[in-house]
Amino acid sequence: MGSFHNNKYGRRISYAVAITSAIKSPISLV
Repeated sequence: MGSFHNNKYGRRISYAVAITSAIKSPISLV
């Protein structure tokens, strides 16, 4: 997973996952 963080594309994927998680769990936004 560390190599993905070094990649700009990996960061985009991480943000996408975080956004998806936030949508699934509105509580996480708080």
